[in-house]
Amino acid sequence: MIQDFISGFTSYFGAFNFVIKHRLYKHLIISGLISLIVGAIIIVTSYAISDNISDFLASFYPWEWGADYVNTFLEYVSGGLILVTGFLLFKYILLVLISPFMGPLSAKVETIITNKGGNSKFSIKQISYEMVRGLRIAIRNITREIFITLLLLLLSLIPLITVFITPIIFLVQAYFAGFASFDYFLERRTSVSQSVRYIKQHRWQAVGNGTAFLLLLLIPVIGLFFAPVLGTVAATRTAIKNNDTPDVI
Repeated sequence: MIQDFISGFTSYFGAFNFVIKHRLYKHLIISGLISLIVGAIIIVTSYAISDNISDFLASFYPWEWGADYVNTFLEYVSGGLILVTGFLLFKYILLVLISPFMGPLSAKVETIITNKGGNSKFSIKQISYEMVRGLRIAIRNITREIFITLLLLLLSLIPLITVFITPIIFLVQAYFAGFASFDYFLERRTSVSQSVRYIKQHRWQAVGNGTAFLLLLLIPVIGLFFAPVLGTVAATRTAIKNNDTPDVI
């Protein structure tokens, strides 16, 4: 478990050098700009909606005394909740939007490392397949992640285990973020069900990859720009080292 986590996490360390060495700038710029745009839209929307929600909630406060403080508090709370929700949705929106670019990137990384296979033709048919597959994975994963997160939030009401809930929720998000990065490698050779089984077998590598991905996102602008490409490169290199991916497509 620990070794797999470390393997998934530390694969990021060499990913940046790999991108620079092999001049994968096109993928970096395209995915980076998409990531920045999506992130900016989510942040702006979060704050815009938070005002309306806070005003609605404040309308239930019956007293004039302290109304300004209550309204300010509700603005922060509603903004934070919407931002967290946006962060939850961010990786899935990004997964679908950049899938036409990350699939070929993963294929190129595989070709560079193995000198065989990994070729992915950039065509309308391929783009359509990758976006539909990405959407299927996104819908599957987001429903499960939301359910698990809500369950954990309910458990957080139990005083003795409250302290453990936040790191567990982070690990859950890391798992599904890592899943997305690994699937760019898996989509060329496995069905969705086979991909799910593979990730379950290497869940701690996915958690390690996703942990690095989420930590990168905490770095303003730079993290958003680099996270998608580094996550894909790191996951592809890890999967190739595993050398146990089934070929069913």
